[in-house]
Amino acid sequence: MVITLTHAQGPGLGNLTYDSNELFKPISLIQSPHGHGNAAMVNGYLMTIYSSDGGGTSSDGGIEFWDVSDPRNPVRVKQYDNTNTHGLREPHGFGFSRVGNQEYLVAQGIDGIQFWNVTDPLNISLAKYMNLPGISIGDYSGDWWTFWQAPYVYVAGVGQGLYVVDASDPANPILKNQLPTSELGGISPGIVNVVGNLLILMQNEGAKFVTMDVKDPENPVLIQSFDGKGGYSHIFAGGFILTSGIDRNMYVHSVTPSGQISFLGGTGSTLGKGGYGSYQDGFFHSGFSDGYAKFDVASRSLIGTGSSNIAGSDEDFGLVLGNIAFVGSDHSGGSALIVHQTAPDTNGPDVHWVHPANNAVNQALTSRVGVSMSDNIDLDSVNSTTFIVRPKGGSALPGRYSSQMGLVNFHPNAPLAQDTVYEVIVQGMKDFAGNTGGTFNSVFATGNEVTSPPLPTCTIGPFSTKNINTSIPYDVATISGTGPFTYSWKFGDGSPNSSPSNNAPINHTFTTQGSFTIILTVTDQFGQNSCSSPQTIQTPPTPTPPVSASSIIHDGQMAFIANPDNDTVTAINESTLNKAWEAHVGKQPQTLTLSPQGNLWVANQEDASLTVLNRSNGQSLNTIGLPRASRPYGIIFSPDKLFAYVTLEGTGKLL
Repeated sequence: MVITLTHAQGPGLGNLTYDSNELFKPISLIQSPHGHGNAAMVNGYLMTIYSSDGGGTSSDGGIEFWDVSDPRNPVRVKQYDNTNTHGLREPHGFGFSRVGNQEYLVAQGIDGIQFWNVTDPLNISLAKYMNLPGISIGDYSGDWWTFWQAPYVYVAGVGQGLYVVDASDPANPILKNQLPTSELGGISPGIVNVVGNLLILMQNEGAKFVTMDVKDPENPVLIQSFDGKGGYSHIFAGGFILTSGIDRNMYVHSVTPSGQISFLGGTGSTLGKGGYGSYQDGFFHSGFSDGYAKFDVASRSLIGTGSSNIAGSDEDFGLVLGNIAFVGSDHSGGSALIVHQTAPDTNGPDVHWVHPANNAVNQALTSRVGVSMSDNIDLDSVNSTTFIVRPKGGSALPGRYSSQMGLVNFHPNAPLAQDTVYEVIVQGMKDFAGNTGGTFNSVFATGNEVTSPPLPTCTIGPFSTKNINTSIPYDVATISGTGPFTYSWKFGDGSPNSSPSNNAPINHTFTTQGSFTIILTVTDQFGQNSCSSPQTIQTPPTPTPPVSASSIIHDGQMAFIANPDNDTVTAINESTLNKAWEAHVGKQPQTLTLSPQGNLWVANQEDASLTVLNRSNGQSLNTIGLPRASRPYGIIFSPDKLFAYVTLEGTGKLL
């Protein structure tokens, strides 16, 4: 049965084209009496929850709905700030579910959780404020995160452990279990995500991850406790734990359907303290306190950063909305909508991970089915025609749907049948920008055999760096399956997906530089699968390479480093990574360069001098004195090698 909602839909999210000079810049501000946390699109409006930074108080907190049909000019259409909303805490993680023809929100409170009927954003109502034992106001304690896998709500209670609440009736929720940290692999859970029968926990401001089997949803069982790379917060998306690090980095860990975690890598180091993130089309978006950042997950590379530039802001939240991001500050002063892609978002949401996994066998009769989508999902588009779980060749099972960002779950109303093959079909879900996704198929069995052939598999790449405005040929590298195959390409630059074709080869031209994820979707008679590879696009290099001052340079064999703290220069052999030599120079060497003769020139700031070294052994060849107190800093040779240029910070001159 398809549920028909009884409210008028809001105007939706504007999907505009932006100028290149607006990329990673704020185009508008979202104001609030207090700080924002995470946000979501709800029935055509942007919903923001505000509260005091940290644990909240009993005298503040509110819910707002914004018209963002023109992201350059967001308009608040409704604000709820009353005794019911007071007591909301800073919203880190919240979820949605449909009960009958009504949509509900579960959010964090200062001493429990709140259930709100948000079917009509212009007339919402509190269904229940549920107190939880042991939960009280606290910045890094209390109920730090909620996740709704209908009908159950899982609450990460930090030192109080994990709560399991039956919210079959949101007006009368029932606490079914509270697992102490001793049953959670020793973790004090700050974040909880659930997909199908797999639950994932992570410490807030910690480095510990836990996976649990929730085939019995009221009694999670520990699978693995893993000490990974530390994070302030994390999300699970596309088979990855994506972490905004507390050490100015983002990190990626992989998770298998069986719940095994491994560390893949990270990037960053120049960012602020990590915050809260979201996922779209292979990219991770997150706040980092000092601003917002976008990363390519496959290559683990930083794509760009931006900030609202509001004085005193704490931009912890990065929620992707089409081709813009809601960058939420949990301090007063407002949050920002920042452009992360100049072209409109035309990519529909696809399945990037499913649980139970395709071809899984011996699955529990109490299993739920979860998918991790390539974008945040509009719950209005999730129903028994867009998310189908059925016995192979049979009718769709009735059940409950819930969503939280890009994680969508289905809970059958009755236990599954024994020794039965089930197929999962996802087709036509919509993202926050209104794009419609393609079709995904997988199968699993409650017995020990899956009779369906496996889905097709493919590989593409690796791709070498190419220039912009150049027609680039692409083709599948390897493919397996039963065929015949159809192929559809996604290039990650905002261009539409290619139409399904019986031929894999295709040409594409990128008009902007950057790092893009190329995705090929292959379909045969039994379903579809995708493979991906990163592609770097650059502007054509100039005939003469540019030069710039640097504290580290290399000549293809050795790297040379200026050490201002101990007045030396160090040479590192690039093939062995061993120190070749270290030579004393003047006081506070800042930058260095290679002369046309191949010698090393060093700018010594405190001595107001230049030192010339033999780059092979570090022998001093000459010292060139500069005007007293001139404080030289940058030094380069011109591309034609005729002149050396030195910046003098003390006198403001170029020598």
